[in-house]
Amino acid sequence: MLSSLVRNRSVRIVTESLRPSASITVRGVAASTAQHAPASAVAVSASSSPHNPSIGNPDPQTTDAKLAPTSGHPVYVPGAPDGFSSSSPWAKYGPGYQFWKNIPSLADVTEEQFLSHAWNQSHTVDGKLGLERLLEENIRVSHVPIEGGNFLTKQEFIEDMVEGMSNANMAVRMSPYIVSRVNWDDPAKDPVLRQYTLRKSLLLPDHPKANRDSLDEKSDSKIPNLVHRYPDKVLFLVTMICPAFCNYCTRARAVGWETEAFSKEKIKSGWRHWTKALEYVRQHPDVTDVVVSGGDCFYLPPESIQGNPDGKRPEEKIGLARSLLDIPHVRRIRFATKGLAVAPARFIDRNDPWTNSLIWASNYAKDLGKTVALHTHFNHPSEFTWMSAEASQRLNRAGLLVRNQSVLLRGVNDTVETMSTLIRVLADNNVIPYYVYQCDMLPHIEHFRTDLNTNLHIAHETTGSIAGFSQPKFVVDLPGGGGKRPIQEYLTYDRATGRSTFTAPAITSEGKSGKVYEYWDPVHFRPNENLSSDR
Repeated sequence: MLSSLVRNRSVRIVTESLRPSASITVRGVAASTAQHAPASAVAVSASSSPHNPSIGNPDPQTTDAKLAPTSGHPVYVPGAPDGFSSSSPWAKYGPGYQFWKNIPSLADVTEEQFLSHAWNQSHTVDGKLGLERLLEENIRVSHVPIEGGNFLTKQEFIEDMVEGMSNANMAVRMSPYIVSRVNWDDPAKDPVLRQYTLRKSLLLPDHPKANRDSLDEKSDSKIPNLVHRYPDKVLFLVTMICPAFCNYCTRARAVGWETEAFSKEKIKSGWRHWTKALEYVRQHPDVTDVVVSGGDCFYLPPESIQGNPDGKRPEEKIGLARSLLDIPHVRRIRFATKGLAVAPARFIDRNDPWTNSLIWASNYAKDLGKTVALHTHFNHPSEFTWMSAEASQRLNRAGLLVRNQSVLLRGVNDTVETMSTLIRVLADNNVIPYYVYQCDMLPHIEHFRTDLNTNLHIAHETTGSIAGFSQPKFVVDLPGGGGKRPIQEYLTYDRATGRSTFTAPAITSEGKSGKVYEYWDPVHFRPNENLSSDR
């Protein structure tokens, strides 16, 4: 556990406060940045929150705005050599800047350790006991500010969170990288920590229409491990484990460890199960697109992707990528992983073969005139550091296409400024902003959901702010199995009742032809600036 790293030692804490000044001028920003950065990237207001872990702050613990502008361009400076300019104020936060050392539980971790995938794996925080220790060690304030201008004592806050996890859909699982991106001086409002934890005091009654299988994947699962909803695409589920457990996970019913709130319908892993799915794909020539997910492909062994010459089955010898790509009618494969956002060390650790297996698969596909892509899941600009930049650019240099899918979450990214910044930093690092999902109608996550109108507003305001090919599609994955539809394509939307309706003409299986699908806004939703991610 991370707790073992900090026992019986003192911790250096950055406590420098914001210096009073009308404005703080930041000089030396790369010229290419100035072309599209907001004016605040040059002049940072002194009224900016010194504890803001969000927009453009590469170090959520640093409270000196002259070192960590809170409203400037995000960490990665496009156009500069290797992404960072020595004349830029952001150079401090480039490769070599050990941002994790500002976290008490990580203060003694060396760069060699933090950039090692093996070290990160062995120091992942798991379970409520691990969470409690993590909170004890890292929260440095005696009273934690919460919603409505109120406070909880440190112990009250810890109890609120530990008790809340008894009602969570997912168990606690956070990588050291996630721990390093949290503002531990303001944990109640932190947009990163919020995604992986649940405070009991935030829990709201479930919507009457909430469903553990909100997207009705079971009815479209012709065989285990495979969901066939769209005419030309299948979802191939290969594992039930992820490098981090998101509490809003759409597949919480089947992913991760058992919880007090959820028993799990386990996704079966291994070649005995995968070969049946491969045979299904071979027998359905209409399938041209395969999404390999779970769980998370992060836990798909490299030899399962690229092949194991000593394997017992023919498919095992050549691996999943080639087994799929060698099927004539399969044209595209997408490997889905949140790893790039929560554990980027694996992508830059040259001692770990997993990334090379993905690059190999991409090159093999290109030789066949086909495509392999990696789909990842960033939700907030604070998740992006120089490690993310190096990982993304390594994949780009290798020619592996990377797309991002975000979920709109209340208190995380539900404002125009936050989402605009996320879109920009992804696009500037050759990660294509692909989808922004409306949060699904699942039990125990009502505090995460926004109304449809919030999504419509953000989509409207961000359109035209960046080149069209970098603008994500804002979609709702329709409850009941209608698939993804652009949010603007609703048939009706009654803002008083919160009911919106959609049709999905391409989805015709299992009596779904002509079906009208409903999405419902949260019953208890009220726009709340105290939960806004633009703090």
